Amino acid sequence: PHTLSDFRVDHKEALDDMMTQVLAALLRHDAVELKRVAQDGTRVRASAGAASFRRKKSLDACLEEARRHVEAVAAEADDGASEVQAAARKRAAQERIDRIQRAIEELPKAQEAKKSAEAKEQARVSTTDPEARVMKMADGGFRPAWNIQIASDTRSRIIAAVSVDNRGSDRGNLDAIVTQIRARTGRTPEEILADGGYVDHDDIVAIADKGVKPYIPLSSNKKSVA
Repeated sequence: PHTLSDFRVDHKEALDDMMTQVLAALLRHDAVELKRVAQDGTRVRASAGAASFRRKKSLDACLEEARRHVEAVAAEADDGASEVQAAARKRAAQERIDRIQRAIEELPKAQEAKKSAEAKEQARVSTTDPEARVMKMADGGFRPAWNIQIASDTRSRIIAAVSVDNRGSDRGNLDAIVTQIRARTGRTPEEILADGGYVDHDDIVAIADKGVKPYIPLSSNKKSVA
């Protein structure tokens, strides 16, 4: 799994271009219509443990500890460790510092997503997967995860667009997917189907302005369409 993940990261642009080419070929042979697409999101567990999520004060302490560890590793190298062992330990120690620094950089984004000043103060990020966020999962539990959005052509069931973000809500994702479909294929779907979790006034207006008719059940919460 790790090798496959590394391959996807290293060849992201090539794989993205391949998806566009496949869609173009399917459209050319009328295998895909893209008149109506259905969109849904799914939460995928992130590779971060709950204990890896820390607040600002704890992150600063972890960074200081990691820097001391780098110094200790350097001292061990001088005490007779082999070059290979010393290099491996130094690399691992530096990678830990890099992850913590990335977590500190991500913290303002996590704070921005919180509504109250108290919640912002309590915002936490992971030192192992800094961009992941704790989300409500399908079983009702809360775990570190990613929100994957998928839109498919309803006739052929071919996937026409995919996006990944770290927001715990599906609201506001329709226009981004419609824009991606148009960028990949040069076509704009006539209709889009989604569940009540996508009810968002600005998002619906945005796709309507592009000529897309949304079919979404209204939420019982009136504030959700404000």
